[in-house]
Amino acid sequence: MAVGYLQMLESTNAADIGEFLKKSLESFSIPLDNIRSVCTNGGRIAVQACKDVFGEANHLVCLNKTLDSVVNKSLITISALKDLNSKLEAIVKFFKQSNIAAQLKNEQMKKPDTTLSKTLVLIESLSSSWKSILKSLQRFVLLLPEVKTVLASISSSESTTDAPKLDDSFVKSLTSIEPLLTVFETISDRLSESNVAPRSGSSIIEILFLLHHATTYETTDHLTVQFIDNMSRELKKGFEDTFSNTVLAAANLLDPRYTTTFFLFRIKKK
Repeated sequence: MAVGYLQMLESTNAADIGEFLKKSLESFSIPLDNIRSVCTNGGRIAVQACKDVFGEANHLVCLNKTLDSVVNKSLITISALKDLNSKLEAIVKFFKQSNIAAQLKNEQMKKPDTTLSKTLVLIESLSSSWKSILKSLQRFVLLLPEVKTVLASISSSESTTDAPKLDDSFVKSLTSIEPLLTVFETISDRLSESNVAPRSGSSIIEILFLLHHATTYETTDHLTVQFIDNMSRELKKGFEDTFSNTVLAAANLLDPRYTTTFFLFRIKKK
């Protein structure tokens, strides 16, 4: 249910939004004290307005939007990722622009136990978004055995001199970072599910715990290690207020599935 609509202008500030929120609630006879938590998309002005009106402790950032921002920020600062993406795009382009794509498909179709679609082909990342990059990585990893076989056969025949090479470091980075990003995709999808909202209060801390647990992923790949370090830092910055939110803590304690499961400190009963 929408209680109001405000057209944002360049001159709109936190005070304007705050007054609009108060008047909208008053028109529905909703006391301010009845509002236990408010979620925003993380925009600076909206955040300030909600904190001013409802109190800083009652403000929550949109988890899914914040997670997208956290993962994107963690990836874009890694220079090695650009090299990885460039190599990946070069291989995808090679398969698309030559008869090798048909050969790849034929090799896959010959397998009697294959579970892959007969039309499955390599895909490029359509944007700089981490989810777009991940889709490209997932498809490539899925077809990696066939890609290796075809490129090896071309290399041995020496019929094509411009065929891209699959070096060990490239494959290691690819197969190391792809499953980690898939974990974040799974959590993001869970946050987007329509049935999460009614129980999100008691599930949020669990989800944040899973996010931080994912950053304990062990690997020797330099690119993935850098991504994990970035993620650990960005998670703390992005969700710092959420972890200390008293409403969420109470919801977690009252849920019999969790109680004190995700708390770092337990108070002993006297």
